[in-house]
Amino acid sequence: MKKILIATLVLFASVSVFAQLSTKQLPRSFKMDINYSSIPTIPTIKMQSPDVDALLAQDEENSKNLFKPQRCATIIPLESNFFDDAMHLSLSDADIYLLKVNIPYAQALNLYSSNFYIPKGGELYLWNPSHSKVLGAFTSDNNSESGYFATDYVYDDEIVFEYYQPKSIRETASIELSEIGYFYRDVINYEEIKISEDEKMYKGGFRTSGNCHINANCSEGDDYRDVQRAVCRILIRMSYYDTGWCTGTLINNTNEDKTPYVLSAGHCIEEVASNNYYGQFVFYFNYESSGCSTPTQEPSYTSLTGCTRLAFDNTYANNGSDYWLMRLQNSVPQSMNPYWAGWSRSTSTSRNGVCFHHPNGDIKKIASYRTALTTSKYNDNADHAQHWIVRWAQTDNGLGVTEGGSSGSGLFNEDGKLIGTLSGGYAYCGQAASNQIDYYGKFNQHFSNISQWLDPAGTDQTELGGRDYNNASSIDEVSENALSLSIYPNPAKDFITINIDGGKEKTIVAIMDYVGRTVLSDEISEGITETTLNISSLEPGTYFVRIYSNKNSVVKKITKE
Repeated sequence: MKKILIATLVLFASVSVFAQLSTKQLPRSFKMDINYSSIPTIPTIKMQSPDVDALLAQDEENSKNLFKPQRCATIIPLESNFFDDAMHLSLSDADIYLLKVNIPYAQALNLYSSNFYIPKGGELYLWNPSHSKVLGAFTSDNNSESGYFATDYVYDDEIVFEYYQPKSIRETASIELSEIGYFYRDVINYEEIKISEDEKMYKGGFRTSGNCHINANCSEGDDYRDVQRAVCRILIRMSYYDTGWCTGTLINNTNEDKTPYVLSAGHCIEEVASNNYYGQFVFYFNYESSGCSTPTQEPSYTSLTGCTRLAFDNTYANNGSDYWLMRLQNSVPQSMNPYWAGWSRSTSTSRNGVCFHHPNGDIKKIASYRTALTTSKYNDNADHAQHWIVRWAQTDNGLGVTEGGSSGSGLFNEDGKLIGTLSGGYAYCGQAASNQIDYYGKFNQHFSNISQWLDPAGTDQTELGGRDYNNASSIDEVSENALSLSIYPNPAKDFITINIDGGKEKTIVAIMDYVGRTVLSDEISEGITETTLNISSLEPGTYFVRIYSNKNSVVKKITKE
């Protein structure tokens, strides 16, 4: 470990902070005033790039299997004790540790730790050298009994780890950099650039799913806005070496107690090598465009890490219905604007409905069906009576279908109730409309094996409605209270800063469009009086910013240029 005594740090350029059960603060080093010319270069661990061409060849072979999650990254062992390798900056009242990891030509990198513990008051941040993406602060709230932890990804082939701890805290943190996830595809739209005869950067991710997909906020979803909020993208730790994308749905239970159950497909986890890996799954909520058009910049989102597997069946080729029920490691906070989808285990055939999904790990999309579902044999060897067959329909904005990464997504009937989960099929962009067919494991077949969680009281209900976090009031219902705020700049283009006066408890910030639909949200911890939100993904227009706590509420109007 390298150590140097200093007293001051410089404010960095503006950044995008992506929430992951974190305080959403900027890193401490960004806020201080350091003369970097007086300190040595941050130590860097340089690692060898994997053979991306070989990985892509494997992906091409795997694409022939209709029941495979979409791989997006490979995992590279690191086994570094962060504090042994990091630079130590000793301030008057705190200690800061800094360390870089570099793996050439990665689209993004993320952390997997099998020994993670942060004492109360400690703060871990991850950021890229351009400061375009920052994660953290991760705190004692992220500790788990297993000690396993994982983070969201940070764009770039270099990632900076920063740990801050006040000197008044005597407890020791443990941060093992066990492995690094190397994202070679399915993160953001990099053009394929030839660097040399043997080295390239590859396309993948945001804006790179098939060109026929329809964004979730297009008109096809107008009757399903609640259940749209229940759907999440899942980054799965598949094997010792791979990670991939699937889709899941936050689902209601008959106690309607907001237990964070998520339902997906069993085949998504058939290659999970260790039960500890479930603590390293990452769940992304609200990863979608703000309108019907696809934005040029990746929209913001929120995410949670870790789950417990409750029940699953991946015998899709042998009459299984292919389900996976899990419970998230943390409750879903109100700031995520969550919705717990209702369900139906009726055997009646639905004649129209939708699916929300994340094809190829891209932003949330919608596909619609307008003909009655059927059941039939999938092939000569497997009877898929336990699956619904759906034929996707042409709608106002195109012919939306599914893709790798859509696996596990929920199928909803005309009442917005979940009736199945995606196993696989033949649908893809470019396929003839008559052949756009997918197979969804029937919820009524899943139910007997997951009823102890979804119907804990044994009510034997056939159907259950959805559950919002609370009964949200309209934007006109603003209570008289001491809470007030100022927002600047207004009009704004990319960022707004919100100053809160009178807030003494945890506060929720929600940005709503003109019809009262929440398009962005955030949570402000107790005692914090200022926060900055990235609104660059919003389309130009008028929005309402609502600040509310348990007792207070206030609304302000803003204009997005």
